[in-house]
Amino acid sequence: TECASMLTHRNELEAGLQAARDSVIRAEVNARDQTRALGAQVESLQADVKGMAEEKSALAEAKARAESEARSVATSATEVAEAVGRREAEHKHQLAELAMHHARVIEQ
Repeated sequence: TECASMLTHRNELEAGLQAARDSVIRAEVNARDQTRALGAQVESLQADVKGMAEEKSALAEAKARAESEARSVATSATEVAEAVGRREAEHKHQLAELAMHHARVIEQ
């Protein structure tokens, strides 16, 4: 009976040891799966960050182009306004000369 009791105890210990081994194997498999999943998430996030950086760069370039075009339009508008002002002054001067000429013709 003592021998049977020791054999039973040994079998219980072996079963416990096997259960512990199985638990360790499951934990290792789960850890590998989680590591792979986290690696995929990291790669996805890195791709997102790269895409955002590229988009930010494209937006900065578009902003710079828009600002340059706005400056160019403002310069052109100023030049046009100055030209219109000069032309207007010339017309006024010509009208004044014409009025003076007309007044002299009337006096004669």
